[in-house]
Parts: sequence; C-alpha cells; structure tokens
Amino acid sequence: FKQKTAYEMLRSLVGSEMCIRDRGKILCNTNEETEGIRWLISAHRINKLSLDDYLELASYIVDIPNAPEKNIVAKALYGCMDDIVDLSKKEQIIELLLKLDPSNKLFLLKRIYILERKGDTKKLVKTFLEFIDLSPVGNVDFVCDEAKKLGEKLTVKELIKIAQFFEIADRSDKAVEMYELILKREPGSKEAALNMFIVHLENEEADSIVDFFDKFEPSHLFSQSLEKVIKKYEEKRAKDSLNYNVHYVLGFLCFIVERYEEAIAAFQFVVRSGHYIPLMCLFLGMSFEKISLFDFAAKQYEKGLSLKEATDSVKAHLLYRSALRKKFDGSIDECKNLLKEALKIVPDFKLAQEALSSAPDDGNVIQVEGGEKA
Repeated sequence: FKQKTAYEMLRSLVGSEMCIRDRGKILCNTNEETEGIRWLISAHRINKLSLDDYLELASYIVDIPNAPEKNIVAKALYGCMDDIVDLSKKEQIIELLLKLDPSNKLFLLKRIYILERKGDTKKLVKTFLEFIDLSPVGNVDFVCDEAKKLGEKLTVKELIKIAQFFEIADRSDKAVEMYELILKREPGSKEAALNMFIVHLENEEADSIVDFFDKFEPSHLFSQSLEKVIKKYEEKRAKDSLNYNVHYVLGFLCFIVERYEEAIAAFQFVVRSGHYIPLMCLFLGMSFEKISLFDFAAKQYEKGLSLKEATDSVKAHLLYRSALRKKFDGSIDECKNLLKEALKIVPDFKLAQEALSSAPDDGNVIQVEGGEKA
C-alpha cells in the first residue's frame, strides 16, 4: 500500500460531491475564513477557477492585513480581465485588484486605460497622479504623453507635481515642457517660473537665466520656496568646495533671495575658475548695484563687454546695464547709443526698447544715483 501525498489526495477529490473548491467556500461562509482560503488556493493550484470564484475569494481575503495569498489571487484575477468586454465590469475588478495591491503599477496603468475609454476624467486624473506618486522612473515617456493628453484637465498645481516627477527621474527636458505648459496658461506663475529657473540653472543655461531676471525681481519672498535647494548646494559646497558648478548655482540662488554679498563671493569664485566670465560680470555688476557700489558695477559691465565669448543675450544685457549707468551719470547720448547697440543684437529686447523710448533729451538730465530694474 502506497500512501498518497497531500497533493495527490487533493487531486483525487476533484469532481467529488465535496470538491476542494466547495469545501473552501463552506469554510469561508462558516467563519473559518483562514482555513477556507487555504482550500480555495489549493483548488486554484490544481485547476483555474472561474471569474466568479476568484471574485468571491478576493472578497474573503481583501480585508485581511498582510495576507500572503493576496498576490496569488490578484495575479489570477488580473489574468481573467482580457476575457471581459464590459468596461464597468473591468473597472469593478481593477478597483478590487488595487485594494489587494494598492501600489501595483500594472494595475494603475490598466485603470488609466479603462478610465480613458470610459471618459471618466475626474477618476483618470486622480489615478494618473497616484501613478506618479510611485515615481516609476521607467515610465517617463508615458507620463509625458499622458500629461499632454490630459492638458487643460490638469490644474497648475498638478502640472507642477508632474514636472517635479520628471526632475526626480532626471529628465529636466520633460520638466521644462511641463513648466512651459503652465506658463502658457498662467504667464505670471512665479512657482512655475521659479522651478523652471532652477532646472535652467542646474543645466548652466546662461541665456535662460538672464531671461528669468528680465521678468522677475530678486526677492527675499523666494527664500521659503528655495530653502531646500539652497541647503542642498550649501552641503555640496562643504563637501566639494572647489567645484565651480556648486558656486555657480549657489551664486544665483543667493542673488534671487537678495543675499548679494554671498552671491558676489560665489560669482567671483566662478570667474577665478575661468567659467562663464561675461555672465558673471553681468551679475556681479547687478549685485554691486544692489548694495550701492555703482563704480564697481560699471567696471564689471565694461569688463564683460571687453570679452568676446559673451552670448548675444548676455552681451545685450551688459550693454543695457551699462546704458543705465551712463544715464544716471548724465551721459544721455552714450546711454542711447549703448541701447541701440543692444537692440541690434537682440531686436525684441523689451527692457532696452522701454529704456530707449523713455530716455530724456540732453537738456533734461537729472543726475540720480541708483539703478532701474535688476
């Protein structure tokens, strides 16, 4: 006599009056869920159960914390979904699956697909943002495409969240696309502009940095928004004090929150390292103006203009800043000539256009110390 294994005993019960599956259901319905679930899982391992059986099994197991069988049931139930045509039924099952495994990216993607087909925008946006919260960095292109499809259905706050996801995924190009969408909708959005500025700053995109300061004045009110990134770069400087990029980024961060003496020190370090000298001259000059060292500022602008490697945008801004200094020194003709030269380089330079149109005649000059828009 050969003793049967437990598996063989279970197999021999299939088709009997008291089959494994029915035994499991009876136990579950008589408050013996733990034992009943084991029987139902055993039945599943022998033969695939019906969709209704898996739904019933899921209903028994869904509220049991940390039940190891949840993954087995979820996988089996997900495998039944392709046979279902009714979208509402699909949605019902995917909701149950997400209760079994809330952080399953595959389930969330399936839910997004179902909600898109149903046209349920409110739930779709909510699910999409839940998907982003999981930081699935391997799904960057999907997130970008989905964000563009949702477009106007996303709030500015939600678009900023998506942009920050791209930054975490080290895809600043996609983050900039999101910030540009925000700024098209809300041109005055300081939060979007500030976040995009940080991306440009970390990528050392000189012209984009200059453009930012055409639109926004430095303000200590930015301090709270920039607190974390400033702290991050201060820690980087402590670990790698000779890295010019750290000083470069930190200099602009200090400048924007009106910590001008620290900005000057950082910019001077970058100059000594031999990087971005015309750009540094521009912002050193602007920083000196902010602390009323106007002669120092003028020298920085002159130095920047003497260098050939300045980009068109940086050179035009150096000319513009020099023109303002000439205006306040009473040299109106020189001021106008510098502004005209700036506009030859960048014809749509609005600040230079405004300054030229408002420049007084030589006979109406009042000397004033100070500066205009920084």
